Amino acid sequence: MVFLTNDEQREHYRARFDAEGTRYVDCSGSFLGNMVVAGEGHPDQRAHARWAACLEQGLRALPAISDAIKVTPEAAGLASESGETQGVPAER
Repeated sequence: MVFLTNDEQREHYRARFDAEGTRYVDCSGSFLGNMVVAGEGHPDQRAHARWAACLEQGLRALPAISDAIKVTPEAAGLASESGETQGVPAER
């Protein structure tokens, strides 16, 4: 579970997940009210970048995820001949 925004439901779910021992990532503090697309009100690229960074940090804290990302794309057989892995250009 990932919390992206502050709302009245978040505290209810946090208390429940804490009581159950369910893991979650709380990224609600990373969204600022001015991070919206003008005229639309949807989160903009800055909000998405902050959420992505928060989610990555939260996932890396989970042992199963942490262990899985230690495997290099080459070791997992995901590298292509061009050096790209899952659509991400290789570092040059």
